[in-house]
This record gives sequence, C-alpha cells and structure tokens, in this order.
Amino acid sequence: MSRPPISDREKAARQKSLMNGLAIFGAISFLGSTTYGMAGIIQQGMEPPPAVTTQDPVASKNAELLARARGYELVLQREPNNTTALEGLAIAKIELGDAQGAIAPLERLVELNPENPEYKAALDQVRIGATQPTGSPPSSPPSSPATTPEASPQTTPPASP
Repeated sequence: MSRPPISDREKAARQKSLMNGLAIFGAISFLGSTTYGMAGIIQQGMEPPPAVTTQDPVASKNAELLARARGYELVLQREPNNTTALEGLAIAKIELGDAQGAIAPLERLVELNPENPEYKAALDQVRIGATQPTGSPPSSPPSSPATTPEASPQTTPPASP
C-alpha cells in the first residue's frame, strides 16, 4: 500500500509547524540556561563573604622558621656535613630566639671550616647572646639622666603681679 502524495500546501504547513516547534524549543532552552546562570550569580551574591582570618604575623613568621629549621634538620640527618643546611639551621634558630639551639650547628661549621673567620665570629656572638639572661640591660652604658630632655629642669616664667 502506498501513501497518497502530499500536497505542497500540506508540506509547507508541516515545515512551518516544525520550524515553530524548533523556535519554541530554542527559546525555552535559552531562557532555561540563562535562568540557571542568573540563579547561581544571585545565590553567590547572597552568601556571606568568607571569613578573613587574620593571622598574627609573628606567629606566621615563627611557624615558617620552625618549618625551615625542621627541613634543615632533616637534611642534616642524611648529610651531617652539609654547610648550607648547617648555616640555614643556625640562622633559623637565631631568628627564632633559640641561641642555645644555634650553637651546635655553628660549632660544626667552625669545625668544618676553620679558615672561615665569619663562622667563628658568629659563634662567639651567639655564645655571648646565649649567656646574657633575657631582659638584661644592653652592654652599652645608658645615657646619663642630665642629657635627656625629661631630666632637664623646666623653667617657668615668673608670675606677673
């Protein structure tokens, strides 16, 4: 059985309805994707901003120095004569305020490089710093009270009668 032939008019009507259906489908798809994107933007705008954590810069610096010192210690476990690691560990310990901890790597540096006077001088400085108790006065004498502006007598003008 064969189908009866389709007239041009019916063919044009089918084509028009198909085009209208595709246009409606395209418009709905466009509106849906636009709405989805806008909903994400609106939702993101309604969320509170992330909390800004303000770390204490000193604590952050100390954590970095501790991590660096730990890294140098790990290197020195494998290579005990590594001068770069010994220097780095000594510097990290000094910056952390651990003068006692800096003495051992500096002694090792002096032992490995006796011709380098900088290591010996650094070791001497750290030993001096390690023997002074915390809060002790500096080695330079304080200025005399007579030379400070606070200690000079205030002159007041005589009261007028």
